[in-house]
Amino acid sequence: MVTIKSPIRGRSSVRVEYFDDKDGYRTGVIQKWKEGTATLRYMPNMNFEVRAEGRYDRSDGNNFVNDALAFAASEGKLGTKNSGWSLGLEGIAKF
Repeated sequence: MVTIKSPIRGRSSVRVEYFDDKDGYRTGVIQKWKEGTATLRYMPNMNFEVRAEGRYDRSDGNNFVNDALAFAASEGKLGTKNSGWSLGLEGIAKF
């Protein structure tokens, strides 16, 4: 992980991970999984922090839900894809 502190009470971080679940024990599926995450943080004061995060995941199998067909009786072949994006925004109050 790389974190850069900026002079305007903010930080940015980038993280890249690789995971080989050879027996499917950790994720429930035998797969090789890669992910990258970028985070922006802003602290207007010492008691509050705002974070925005974007994440991209990719697998060597179709293990991400694409649409409702993934939940039908399709044995996981329809309605899935091999990658997925997620975005998050959070506020943290510190006491």
